[in-house]
Amino acid sequence: MDRRDFVRLTAGAIGGVAAASSLSRSALAQEGPVWRKAVVSGMLSGDLDWAGRFALAKACGFDGVEMPLIEDLEECSRVAEAAAAEGIELHSVIYGGWHAPLSSGDEATVAEGQRTLEAAIREAKVIGATTVLLVPAVVGEDTRYAVAYDRSQENLRPLIPIAEELGINISIENVWNNFLLSPIEMARYVDEMGSEQGPSLLRLWKHSEVRVALRTDTDPRGADRQDPPQGLQPGRWVEGSARRRRELAAGHGRAQGDRL
Repeated sequence: MDRRDFVRLTAGAIGGVAAASSLSRSALAQEGPVWRKAVVSGMLSGDLDWAGRFALAKACGFDGVEMPLIEDLEECSRVAEAAAAEGIELHSVIYGGWHAPLSSGDEATVAEGQRTLEAAIREAKVIGATTVLLVPAVVGEDTRYAVAYDRSQENLRPLIPIAEELGINISIENVWNNFLLSPIEMARYVDEMGSEQGPSLLRLWKHSEVRVALRTDTDPRGADRQDPPQGLQPGRWVEGSARRRRELAAGHGRAQGDRL
């Protein structure tokens, strides 16, 4: 056998193994949960109405949109109808909590935080979402860690029965707020809250979460494109694409059952 035949036969064998492996992975993927992509609403053009934004998200290959706080429940109903018309799932409300931390020492600030968090929970119910994302405390020069821990728990507890009644998860986020810096702290914080449904009421999402798959190598507009589809915010697309693709490839993503 000469060198040319050896290379040809070896390449064929390797190709066969790769194909079999690919088919095996595909079969496993079909048997497992269905992973769907979602985009944060802030990445969709603000020049469009909600129907236009949902249509854009669908055209870009997204299945869901993470919504901002909308306090007007009638508007929430209209938004939900627009999303349903485009086949878009509104799976969560990205409430945040930075504007009025539940760890604040100011009573008016805490009251505003509790009011708007309740509004986000009620919004989630109307739009068909399952989850409200919450940054429960902000640690800084004005608020020490131990104080933030106790205050935020005390001020969050009154909202848990409302979330329970409406069937909404309050999901604790760690996003550069210097709070709940390890899994042990996060688990303890949640376990101590208590509820009739148990600590699972507060679902844990990790600090290194990836909110959206910003782009993939199977971009329908062509391979390895760096510019965003028209209507997506370019800064976030370009800045986050390479790093977040690496995180997604490494398996660092956020999932809700069969939702991403």
